[in-house]
Amino acid sequence: MRFAILFGLANVSSERLNKFIKSFEPLQYDTVKVEESHRIVRESHHQGRYRRSIVDSDGSPIVSLNFTAKGYHFSLLLHSDSSVFAEGYEVEDNKGHSLLHKIDHLVSGKLADQPGSHAEGQLRKGVFSGTIFSPLWGTFYVERRGEAGATHSVIYHENVIELPENFGSCKEMKHTPADFSAAMEAYHYNEPERVRRESDEVHEEDQRNTCIMRIQVDHMFSSEYRRCPEILAFISSHLKALNKIYIKHQFIVEGGKGKKVYLRPRFQVKRIKIDDTTGPEDRFRSRNIGVEKFLELASLDDYDDYCLSYVFTKRDFNSGVLGLAWVAQPEGSSGGICEKNKRYNDGKTKSLNTGIITIENYGSIVPTKVSHITFAHEIGHNFGSPHDGGILCTPGDSSDQSVKRDGNYIMFSRATSGDKENNDKFSECSVRNITRVLSKKRSCFVTSDAPICGNQIVDKEEECDCGFKEECERLKDNCCYPADFEISSKRCKLKRGAQCSISQGPCCDGNTCKHHDTNVRCAKEQDCTEPTMCSGKKAQCPTPKPKEDFKWCQKETMTCIGGFCSGSACDKFPGILESCSCPVPLVDATEAETKKHCHVCCQQKGDPSTCKSTGELSLYFNNRTIFRKPGSACDDFKGYCDVFSKCRKVDADGPLARLRNIFFNMKLYNNIRDWIVEYWWAVVAMSIALVMVAALFIKCCSIHTPTNNPKMRRHRDFPGTMTLRRMSGRHQNRGRQYGQNPSSRSPDLPLNSYSQGQSRR
Repeated sequence: MRFAILFGLANVSSERLNKFIKSFEPLQYDTVKVEESHRIVRESHHQGRYRRSIVDSDGSPIVSLNFTAKGYHFSLLLHSDSSVFAEGYEVEDNKGHSLLHKIDHLVSGKLADQPGSHAEGQLRKGVFSGTIFSPLWGTFYVERRGEAGATHSVIYHENVIELPENFGSCKEMKHTPADFSAAMEAYHYNEPERVRRESDEVHEEDQRNTCIMRIQVDHMFSSEYRRCPEILAFISSHLKALNKIYIKHQFIVEGGKGKKVYLRPRFQVKRIKIDDTTGPEDRFRSRNIGVEKFLELASLDDYDDYCLSYVFTKRDFNSGVLGLAWVAQPEGSSGGICEKNKRYNDGKTKSLNTGIITIENYGSIVPTKVSHITFAHEIGHNFGSPHDGGILCTPGDSSDQSVKRDGNYIMFSRATSGDKENNDKFSECSVRNITRVLSKKRSCFVTSDAPICGNQIVDKEEECDCGFKEECERLKDNCCYPADFEISSKRCKLKRGAQCSISQGPCCDGNTCKHHDTNVRCAKEQDCTEPTMCSGKKAQCPTPKPKEDFKWCQKETMTCIGGFCSGSACDKFPGILESCSCPVPLVDATEAETKKHCHVCCQQKGDPSTCKSTGELSLYFNNRTIFRKPGSACDDFKGYCDVFSKCRKVDADGPLARLRNIFFNMKLYNNIRDWIVEYWWAVVAMSIALVMVAALFIKCCSIHTPTNNPKMRRHRDFPGTMTLRRMSGRHQNRGRQYGQNPSSRSPDLPLNSYSQGQSRR
């Protein structure tokens, strides 16, 4: 039996939003107006109107959200989307009681002026959080930063997510414990032959393409996402990301009677369990559970009703483990998809169609993008894919730069950055292994109730996708058959004589169905990119030409790097200045010096002693102080900058964190070990001295210890004890001489009147 683990290393930089994100921008827009628009949409939805056709009073798509960030103008059109929740899904607490909940805050949509774009996330109290994909600009991530207010969320581009070298290393564990009745043979990697392209001869799609999942979150995860809507949005986000990756691949599998069909896997959740307490019935109540034990505990229940069952947690596992899952094989009982509950030799019944994911890595919450990739990677193991290997399936390790630039595939043994061509694809090695498993072990798959054609995303097998009839009419796309066209074989296909569709890109004329001429502008000028004109040959808008690097953007607070507004103000002077952390005295700092925590500071390249605030570098910034954005980390991640550019201290764990660092800091133990190795003679000397002191103590004290054993020598008295005993005996004798009880009075003391009176009698 085998499973795989994924782990990562953290990196720290004072110029980042956190350990992984180099730069970001706070968002500001009218949340009250957005919430009012969303309320109208929800009411319309509850009245039974068609989900994909909800419009507001002026006929525009349901919720419109506009804002400017990173030098771009975003015009989002959002609608409710619960497609990843299976019909009749349930949400329960740790006692099995149903939880009251709503999912009308979950949305998806697109950018109004960019066909082929898409967005997904949640819209709660007028604040959007989620992901936005633009075919021109790439992928942006929007994260909530508190309740609705002036700075309620932040946005950052995928190219500012910087993973340390070797982040997300993953090793495959071949595990054959004696308590399992069936031993699994080890996986042997062989360089695959080229996958035969059978898609040309396979035209039928297997409609049983959906893997129904059960998802559980433990109490430590619930401590991070405290509200049920937030947890449901997290689960929805991960399943949608999973679908986007897996739907792009069609696996040619056995369809019965020797016929082959193509399968594009989809995922839906049927049951969600939210643990928010640590009662005795909670098997995950302990905070100190190893990752392998955690997976075993997650496998103890019967999950025969589900294709897969996953547990999300927030635990900092040893070695930075991010995920763990059982690896499927086409033959035998090896775990993975559709595996049934069985009893093993240890007397326990286990379900091996399971996996676990943690969102914490070395004390920090991993970025959404990394969590998405981890989830897809571990599901890949459940589908039967081991790690990629060999020259063909690890192009990112090639010495040929033309091959290497596309990066490695998703099942590479280390986590990928996600911005390369291959990072969200399966290699031919993975496709080959997954195909073998799907041909043998997909009996639990069901027919999907969520359409693929009609999502306004042009998939690999589609010529176009303008959505359903009403959406195509609203977009004025006369070139593409809608998803609900009466002839199913024509859906999402170009109409006869059409050269293109506006769903393919903005360089298509929706009336003539021809490509626009080269004098038509398809992308506006942005802070860091030039205006872009159509090529006259494709419907897609060409990649915008970036403006020169180190040009000012964001109102002269940042600089352009590679067409994105992501550079520091210090980068305006390349080769001369570089960013640094503002130096502030540790003690007796003045108020003016303390404010420097939230200044952008620069130093002469390679000379930390020259680090100064931009306000002090008059030669470069003309005495203009540039402030960090509200919400930026400051004082070496010990606080954050507020709207008044003041560094607010944060100590969430307080003294508990310091105690944990004292007792569980591996660096301390390593230092002790190194000292012992170097000064072994001192350790030996101290050990001998300790033994001698202990022996001397026992020798000295044992002879004074009283005993009632008649066979042992009488104990010795401590010095002075005999004198006290003689005095006590003398007092007793005098008492008898006076005819009185010696305990009643002492003749050495003066007699009081009551004693004298008794004496005379």
